Amino acid sequence: MSLAVTLLAASALLGLVLGWQYLRDTPRKLWMVGFHLILGVAAMKFVVLFMLGETAEGSLLRTLGNGAVLATALALFSGLVKPVLVREAKGRLAMSMVALHAGVGGLGLLLLLAWAAVR
Repeated sequence: MSLAVTLLAASALLGLVLGWQYLRDTPRKLWMVGFHLILGVAAMKFVVLFMLGETAEGSLLRTLGNGAVLATALALFSGLVKPVLVREAKGRLAMSMVALHAGVGGLGLLLLLAWAAVR
């Protein structure tokens, strides 16, 4: 389980760096964006595997795990959709999408940490 927490925390940390670069209007390196994506997807995969194998259906632990997976999936979706829906680099909609992505991703990390603590 610590692998999933480590992967998602690393993705969140890299996301903070990318967000800082976005806010400062400095160019982001494509490999950093790709690595951020890979870390998030890998973390979600491990959470699903651990959750399905170790928790009983209908338990609080399963609910926390489901929340972590759902929030991570929504963060993944919003991160992938933002460049498609919003063409301009800055603007109200672009900033809202980045804030949504960061907020939902942070929620996923917090739920995963709660799940790991209860487990």
